[in-house]
Amino acid sequence: MILAVLFFTAGAICASGVFFSVYSYLNGVSLQVMNTRVSGIVFGAVVFYLGVRYIVSLFSLKAELYEPTSRFSWDHFKKKKQ
Repeated sequence: MILAVLFFTAGAICASGVFFSVYSYLNGVSLQVMNTRVSGIVFGAVVFYLGVRYIVSLFSLKAELYEPTSRFSWDHFKKKKQ
């Protein structure tokens, strides 16, 4: 269930990046970033890229969680003393 929520969130991030790029293209949106004007299309593309990167990392997490050798242990949550 949690993985489904994470995948949905990543998909929403990708969709918002695409939406903002299209919106910026149609309306000529540009953003001020450190005394430089950046096209909204570029900003939307960056958000889309981050969403895709998040989806790829979720697929690797899912593969790791569903390995036959994976098991839950409370020891993973304890801080190790140094």
